[in-house]
Amino acid sequence: MTALKVLQIIIGAAFLFAGLFFLVTAVVGTFKFKFCLNRLHAAAIGDTLASLLILTGVAVLTGFAFSSLKIFLLLVLFWIGCPVTSHLLVRLELSTDDDVKKECEAIEE
Repeated sequence: MTALKVLQIIIGAAFLFAGLFFLVTAVVGTFKFKFCLNRLHAAAIGDTLASLLILTGVAVLTGFAFSSLKIFLLLVLFWIGCPVTSHLLVRLELSTDDDVKKECEAIEE
């Protein structure tokens, strides 16, 4: 095994473990917060960052190949889709739940 291959495995594993750390942190934040919008924010930020790190780690481990291009295209789709769906869920929650509206108005005052 060459030194370049060892370096590739180390860098890929570092990205994977960092992504796993942020994913676990997002899950803990989702269960820790009481307010539903805070929960959604923790889940959305953690999901987006964790997907970036994990897919980058997988792309590094696969090397320079056509599958890496597919992984980066998947990453772009995640980075477009996750924030949009989180935003739509927040707007749905604000428009349908009167208790959340009252809590948000109390926070703004």
